[in-house]
Amino acid sequence: MDQKFQGGGTYKPRQGEEWLCAKCGQAIESLPFDPRRNDDGSLKGAIYHRECLPPRPPRHQFN
Repeated sequence: MDQKFQGGGTYKPRQGEEWLCAKCGQAIESLPFDPRRNDDGSLKGAIYHRECLPPRPPRHQFN
């Protein structure tokens, strides 16, 4: 695999690959995780800039 962990907790796209934010369409230079991939190597699911992340549903609190 030619994508490597880039110290400081970030992953970068593979050579010749471009990651685009699913919301704004702008390029994503790095992520704090290695995105999941399909068997053919394509990204599995959407990726977002931190500012573009959809809101998370509230957590259930058990008392």
